[in-house]
Amino acid sequence: MGSLLRRVASEEFLSTAWNEVRDNDLEDGVKSEQVREFERGALRRLLELGEQLQADEYEPESVVAIEVPKSSGGSRVLAVPAVIDRVVERAVLRVVEPFVDPVLLPWSFAYRKGLGVADALHALATAREAGNTWVVRADIEDCFEEIPRFRHAA
Repeated sequence: MGSLLRRVASEEFLSTAWNEVRDNDLEDGVKSEQVREFERGALRRLLELGEQLQADEYEPESVVAIEVPKSSGGSRVLAVPAVIDRVVERAVLRVVEPFVDPVLLPWSFAYRKGLGVADALHALATAREAGNTWVVRADIEDCFEEIPRFRHAA
């Protein structure tokens, strides 16, 4: 097991990741049934998860597809991972983010800790003031629905 995976599997990183998943779930003020269920045995589950990761025995669960209405009409299908998989994803993110973030391009703002829309607008204004006159914004319609996904066999 490599040192990065050992950190992901540590009690410290898994506990912190669990707290983030639980807090994110509560953003709308309602705790989901999946989070309530995980919470009932969280310490035991996190310890077992750490052991599975260390033994290379962890297998992600199947995602749940939910349809969310779009404001423009129609709907968008979201693939929602199981709580335990979200914990692993968060722990991995916390371990690799310090290595990945410094090599991202300076005008990459999406999904980066501490950066947001205001930072992107400031960068655009700075570029404009430096004499740049062109901006390209792209949005690929229904992009995520068209990306092939590998399904976990049960």
